[in-house]
Amino acid sequence: MSQYVKKDDDLDEEEEYSPFSGIEKGAVLQEARVFNDPQLDSRRCSQVIVLF
Repeated sequence: MSQYVKKDDDLDEEEEYSPFSGIEKGAVLQEARVFNDPQLDSRRCSQVIVLF
């Protein structure tokens, strides 16, 4: 007979924190386009980094 390890119920009650929970993927992709611009605007890049 194999032994089964009982699942720890305390871990189920804790919510996992995700730093990406409030960020929309589409918005990030749209804003990331500023980094591919041939005439890179450092001010705009800084704003995007701070925003996300």
